[in-house]
Amino acid sequence: MKSPDRPNIADWNEQIEVRFEKTKKMRDAGLNPFRNGFTPGNTTAELHQKFGEHAKEALEAANHQVSVAGRVMAIRDFGKG
Repeated sequence: MKSPDRPNIADWNEQIEVRFEKTKKMRDAGLNPFRNGFTPGNTTAELHQKFGEHAKEALEAANHQVSVAGRVMAIRDFGKG
């Protein structure tokens, strides 16, 4: 028996189509459909170029504040060091 508060799959597919169309229209108009208020101050390439040669301890002592965009895929902070 179907739950009365859940739409069926056909309704979901229709809603997904509507969302894809809205997203396409926004992109065609030059808009970012997934915009937010975050503006990164640095790129990872810039940070590697600027701080790549410094020791970890020196960087931690200096306590630089930076902002980058992206996802953290893994943090590997174990072993020697």
